[in-house]
Amino acid sequence: MASASLTGNSVEPSQERRPQAESFSVEDLLTRLRDGALRIPRLQRGSRWKEVHRLELFDSIYRGYPVGTLLFWKHHAPRGEQHLGRLRLSAPESAEASWVVDGQQRLTTLAEALLHAPGAGERGIVFDLAVQRFVPVWGNHCDAARQVPVSVLLDSTDLSGWVQERALDRETQRLVFDVGKKVREYRIPTYIVVTEDERVLRSIFGRTHRAGVRREDPEVFEAIFRGFVGDCPSSLDEVRAALRTLGLGDVSQEVVVDTVRAIQGMASEGLRAASAALYQALGFLRDDAGFVHLALLPQELALVVLGCFFHAFPSPDPRTKLLLRRWVWRACLGLRLTGATVGKRTHLHAIVEGDEARTLHNLLRLSGAQAAEEVTRFDGFNFAYARCKLQVTALGALGPRDLRTGEALDLTGAFQRGADDLVRVLPLPRGAPEAPWHGLPRRFLHPGLTPSALLDAVVACQDPEALASHAVDEPMRQRLAANDLEGFLRLRDVALRAITERHFRRQAEWGADDSPALDSLAVDED
Repeated sequence: MASASLTGNSVEPSQERRPQAESFSVEDLLTRLRDGALRIPRLQRGSRWKEVHRLELFDSIYRGYPVGTLLFWKHHAPRGEQHLGRLRLSAPESAEASWVVDGQQRLTTLAEALLHAPGAGERGIVFDLAVQRFVPVWGNHCDAARQVPVSVLLDSTDLSGWVQERALDRETQRLVFDVGKKVREYRIPTYIVVTEDERVLRSIFGRTHRAGVRREDPEVFEAIFRGFVGDCPSSLDEVRAALRTLGLGDVSQEVVVDTVRAIQGMASEGLRAASAALYQALGFLRDDAGFVHLALLPQELALVVLGCFFHAFPSPDPRTKLLLRRWVWRACLGLRLTGATVGKRTHLHAIVEGDEARTLHNLLRLSGAQAAEEVTRFDGFNFAYARCKLQVTALGALGPRDLRTGEALDLTGAFQRGADDLVRVLPLPRGAPEAPWHGLPRRFLHPGLTPSALLDAVVACQDPEALASHAVDEPMRQRLAANDLEGFLRLRDVALRAITERHFRRQAEWGADDSPALDSLAVDED
């Protein structure tokens, strides 16, 4: 809690690092926006600028008038899609993205007009050469002889092509190129705040508003603190809905509650903090650990622990992620994430805030030194079993293809419809006992096929790569073609054991060097 001042008011937070003062050209800003280095938070009410404001912005840039300063916050940003009016831009994950605290309306206007050519039924902006002003047009219905679409101004090559297509006199050509140059090279002063203390940013933002400086809606600021995954969550259901956008399935209410409770002592806003941390945890499970859907994760406790880890260490380096992947797989394969062995409290106590290396050491120590014997059992397949989930993950790592077309199968989409649609089973001959062959060798990751259609597809497939993507080779296919299902299953049982064991060893890396990244061991000598 902040201490009281002599006047009785709480002490304002201080900024240890002075904000960076820079200026960026319009071209530089839109390049950074297109690359994902610059992030504009999505507002709940959308843009509040009217057409007159957008035209005034371009007119001010053309005439060299000030358009105000920008305020950025340098902070982590997840992978996602930016929605800027009609414009959609994909953005990769970035450890040091610049979030736009003040300037959202201006940058959205510039991006939507300069990076997007309006289609039929859309409002656009052109520069009218006759009156030398920016004016609105409807769709692409502009006067080609005298009106320059602003969507060609940002790229000098596009602008040159536009000029060459028209019989313009030298003076008019000079005017066109001058407009493009003025727009591209116009520089906007910018302050970049580098801080982990949100109170500092709030104080800076509030003071600029109280000073009477022209700014956009304060809602811009609040949008940044919506957990990086949409609107600020106000309920468990909203958190779960935001996390669902990653396409990995539903996060249970119990996981969100456990994560909120675990980190509430480390953050003042548990729901928002849990939302951001779980978002990172899900991305890690998908991109680093190879779990394409939460249905494959044997124990939900792993997600709670990962959420708490990413809350404590939001920007881990690649070495840390590698060690974290080993922990996930070793813990899952050793069946160490159940209350009967090493439970939730023990794992959460292993996370030492501020000591990433110690935390990884603690987690890896809890994960065990080898896989449980049960994970190598192929009999009695039931997707509710932890071992079966892990075995299916190994099958998914083969990159299953459609046996009929050779195209890659959409496993994530199939999981959305349920495991029953994804994991298909070969039919048994009439009267054959099911018990000996009820396990994994009869299972395929091939949604959309009935058992008989699956059998026909395997027998008819002549593509060795498509067959291999399902752990089938030509001798196995020939056994099926000869109605020797038992012979096929024996051969595939041997192949699947080698495939799953190899996948498990590759992910868990038992016996490997588990030392942390070197920089985490460095000691500050000052």
